[in-house]
Amino acid sequence: MNKTSMEQYCELIAALKIRTMNKNGRHISTVRAIEVLETIGIESSYGFIKPAKGILVKATINRYLKLWGFDQHNLMKNTPAVRFQAQHSNECWQFDLSPSDLKHVKEPLWFDKNRGKPILMIYSIVDDRSGVCYHSIPQFFIIDICEHLNFIDLHFSVNI
Repeated sequence: MNKTSMEQYCELIAALKIRTMNKNGRHISTVRAIEVLETIGIESSYGFIKPAKGILVKATINRYLKLWGFDQHNLMKNTPAVRFQAQHSNECWQFDLSPSDLKHVKEPLWFDKNRGKPILMIYSIVDDRSGVCYHSIPQFFIIDICEHLNFIDLHFSVNI
């Protein structure tokens, strides 16, 4: 049997084991997975796979499952977290806009009854690469995305 066929069989048997796993971590045995493959066959991305009976041996399959990393230990490991970090300053900024807790003040000194009740927003903007932080607490009289974009444009555009 060639290596490509053996890899396909091992991949399918590993998939059967994972798909039949219950919440206690129990799954079908290698022998039962081989029986399913030989008697029923499996439709996969490789096409319909149904090896002849007796071609697959439990000891050989288990050895290759472990050798190629198709064993339960390797397949069930959590993938490591990949941290994103910009390569250069000003390449990626992180924005956090939150309503301020000062919105609960009954009537602040700067309150203008003609314009309606103001909303204090806390802007926290951090450059992902350098860690430079910008904080501001502007007031808005309506929550509108255009107001927020204008504020960001005003504070971060290059003055020519």
